[in-house]
Amino acid sequence: MTRFLFGLIRLLAFFVLLLLLIAVFLPSDAHIERSLIIKTVPEVPYNLINRLEDWEKWSPWHQLDPKMKIQYEGPPEGNGASYSWKSDHDKVGNGKLRIAASRPYDYILMDMDFGEGGPARCGFYFQKTDEGTEVKWTIDTDAGWNLPGRYFILLMDYFVGPHFEDGLANLAELSGKIAKRGYTMSLEPSDFAGMNVVYIDVSCTEEEILRVPAVMHAKIISSLPEMDVTMTGPLLVMREGKIGNLLQMKAGIPISAKPKAALTDGMKIMQLPPGRVMLARMNGLPSVISPAFPEMKKEILKWKLKPSGSPWECYISELNNRKDPLENRMEIYWPVQ
Repeated sequence: MTRFLFGLIRLLAFFVLLLLLIAVFLPSDAHIERSLIIKTVPEVPYNLINRLEDWEKWSPWHQLDPKMKIQYEGPPEGNGASYSWKSDHDKVGNGKLRIAASRPYDYILMDMDFGEGGPARCGFYFQKTDEGTEVKWTIDTDAGWNLPGRYFILLMDYFVGPHFEDGLANLAELSGKIAKRGYTMSLEPSDFAGMNVVYIDVSCTEEEILRVPAVMHAKIISSLPEMDVTMTGPLLVMREGKIGNLLQMKAGIPISAKPKAALTDGMKIMQLPPGRVMLARMNGLPSVISPAFPEMKKEILKWKLKPSGSPWECYISELNNRKDPLENRMEIYWPVQ
């Protein structure tokens, strides 16, 4: 009996050594990727990935274990945002991810640490197409001289690939719901240099917000030569509240200097002072973004900041009712401290 056990141990040791020897010749690194066309502009899926709390809405691993424990650190989105997770589910485990680099609507790169599974680099890439946006999800990892880990590398596409496919499908479904809302928004603190603005007070309904301010903008632009100033930035609007169903706003143009001549035809001058602002990059039409302002105020508090003045919106693209309203781009600046 002892002889049999000794022989069995020797046989097992031989197989272990054989497996380790084979592992020496196996690849140590792996690259996995999946892609999907999502029928909307790049901003929608980009924002859902760049804001880590939104992962709970589409990530396949959050669906595998809705009870996993999550701890967020750093800013809510963008560079430096991170979270760690703990799960008893064998397909989720424990780990941490951190956004290492992101360029709006082009890519997001993340450093991931799976604990005993080792580190990895995850990437999301966004390419606008005629059908919408191609979102590519990749992961790269290297087992190094962890010889048992090389067997997992060999099977990694089999284990991870289907989860990527599920995640992209979830992302597409959620992106469709967001697109129906009519606007997207991503935030980051920024420094504002200050500027002079010529403006005209405006009252109009939400439905008229494309037409009425545009008339005032055109009126100001035609008067710039008489003021001996030049336009230095995009058209802007500052919403000041409502009287009945009418929005009270300032429709303005940033200018190079204070006009020397007296202003006429209801035109006035104001200075937007330099300072810290929360910058919101928006997609949509001005007529549908009113709900974005209270949402933005809540997000500012999550950044551990507080509003310190009135926000204003700048129209980065020429606003019109395009085939996809989300192709219209705006920026909202909200002074904070």
